[in-house]
Amino acid sequence: MSQSLGGRPIIDSDSPPMDGFEYSFRHLTEITVKFIDQLKLDRFAVHIMDYGAPIGLSIAST
Repeated sequence: MSQSLGGRPIIDSDSPPMDGFEYSFRHLTEITVKFIDQLKLDRFAVHIMDYGAPIGLSIAST
């Protein structure tokens, strides 16, 4: 915790900064598909819910 915002600590994160990364379902789907391809998976089960649902459904529909 290196900074504070309104008296609340800001926790450091390994997440890419908001202004340097495209946080969209399309982009997150592309990243996930690249990860699946790198693992050379040809079959897998997908459990989808909440925020990841659009990503899982997009992958399942291709």
